[in-house]
Amino acid sequence: MPGLIQALQHREAAIRLGAATALGELGDARAVDPLIAALQDKDPGVLRASSEALGRIGVPAVEPLITALGIKGSYVRHWAVEALIQIGEPAVEPLIAALLGEDAGVVARAAGALGRLGDRRAVEPLIGALGNSGQYARLESVKALQAIGDARAVEPLIAALRDQDEDVQRVSAKALGEAGDPRVVEPLIAAFPAENPRSSMARACFEALGKIGAPAVEPLIAALHDENPLIRGWAASALKEIGDARAVEPLIAALQNEESSAREVMLAALASHPGGRRTADQIREQDEREAQKSRDEYRSQCRLRSSAELLDELFQIGRRTRPDGGGYLDRSTVVAGGLSSYEQAREIGEILSERGGMSLMLSAHDEVSATLSRIRARELEAAWSGIGSWR
Repeated sequence: MPGLIQALQHREAAIRLGAATALGELGDARAVDPLIAALQDKDPGVLRASSEALGRIGVPAVEPLITALGIKGSYVRHWAVEALIQIGEPAVEPLIAALLGEDAGVVARAAGALGRLGDRRAVEPLIGALGNSGQYARLESVKALQAIGDARAVEPLIAALRDQDEDVQRVSAKALGEAGDPRVVEPLIAAFPAENPRSSMARACFEALGKIGAPAVEPLIAALHDENPLIRGWAASALKEIGDARAVEPLIAALQNEESSAREVMLAALASHPGGRRTADQIREQDEREAQKSRDEYRSQCRLRSSAELLDELFQIGRRTRPDGGGYLDRSTVVAGGLSSYEQAREIGEILSERGGMSLMLSAHDEVSATLSRIRARELEAAWSGIGSWR
């Protein structure tokens, strides 16, 4: 035994690994502290072997391992958690007790371990940990409650939607979606960040509503008429996920006036339902006929303009602000003349290529870069891909 403990300090990693493995097989509590010290080894194999050895020793290693959750640096905390998971049920109560500690890092790792163990005894203590001052501790507590999936967590997770940290809010929304409880529909809608509809929290709210299903259908139908096209798109995407027949007629009605990037999402949602597939196909065919007509008309107008006027048109396209806050050349949002900014820029590129080839296109590209920005010029490069000899 003393020789094996001494071998944990050997310069050869293979010998250290063998010593850790042998100590685990012996299961002697005297090896606990040396093995925990070995969790700071630089060799991955030794780290794993030491963790597994502590897991085999079992109950005598639990409290020292929980103490090790507070050791900063290296991989000690990770491998201490792995050993506690291996020990299993005997580690649950000590891990629950660790949730009451002052070290937010220990609380976070204890919560993570409890979530993986899935023991329902941890639910109430984890709910208490949602009030911890540490953001990481709260986040791991939400994840643990999500993993355990107990109905007692629903109301506390609804409250966590108002947490000061966006990651905590986002994971809470995801957990509530998986809970599938009708009580969470209105809180999720209220938690939607209307001022930042491109955020990960926005996505999480609507994805959660999609998972909840039927109880979310009516509020999502109402969101099809929101003034923000991103919100309309998120709502359509969630309705597609649910697949409820009640959404068919509202989607058809919303499509009558929809010209933003949400249109294609609405069409996909409509086409996903047997009752709306034929109508979606008909609308797409009509859209394509109208789009081709718009392209032809726009091309004819552009041919009447000088190259300098076409360059000015590129500047005007670049200065427009999309209603959903997106970039310069977008494929799906109709901005003028029935065409997207991407399609307009591409039509201009075709005409410039006909008139002056690569030389004229490069000149226009450089003007866009100098007048607008290099980012806008890169978008133009993508739009012009495949036109003439454009690089």
